Amino acid sequence: MILSKDQPPLSREEQERLADLWASEILAEVEKHWNQAATELEPIIEAATLSGVAKGFLQLEITDAGLINETNAIARDFAKKRAAELVGKKWVDGQLVDNPDAEWAISETTRDKIRTIVAESFQQETPIEEIRAAIQTALEAEKEGGGIFSDARAKMIADTEVMHAEVGGNYLSWVKSGVVTKVKWLVSNLTPCDECAAVANEETELGKPFSNEVLHPPAHPNCRCVLIASGFEK
Repeated sequence: MILSKDQPPLSREEQERLADLWASEILAEVEKHWNQAATELEPIIEAATLSGVAKGFLQLEITDAGLINETNAIARDFAKKRAAELVGKKWVDGQLVDNPDAEWAISETTRDKIRTIVAESFQQETPIEEIRAAIQTALEAEKEGGGIFSDARAKMIADTEVMHAEVGGNYLSWVKSGVVTKVKWLVSNLTPCDECAAVANEETELGKPFSNEVLHPPAHPNCRCVLIASGFEK
């Protein structure tokens, strides 16, 4: 860390104390923006889920306002919970708290890496630009193949989650309708999904998972498979 020429050298203890304080402030700021993502994601996921619900009822030509409103309420609750899950949180009594089973979160490895970057900057004359770049690299390396803050991972999460929300909304409408009994898994012709080839055109009872143990697409990041209702109450 570069110090003023008039400032006396810091002792090792002072360096460690200031480094720990600065690292804590950086992590708190990262955490704040990470938490804000939940409220930013919620309306996007809600819109996709409600779109799926609307399409599902439209396919079945259901116009029961009470049923539609009830299903939409469930869809909105799902969106709120899912948005929190995506940033490693969950809602408890109206507050976002850490989720021990988080799918996406800022790991302790990354937190330790940021603390190390800051600590080393106090032992060397490290330009602030290099410190910022090192911290960004640490965040982008959060997950193999792209960090949780990288553009590539953000696009993958967005695309996959919107797909999950819309198909999930569609599925919910079929469940609530009481009309659909079976569903069929279709693999996209435009973007072939090799991972899902084993379940292509597979049919299962509504409410039961397919042979890949997935209830409905997407089965993995960037999955483009879809479901169709294939069985109905007589």
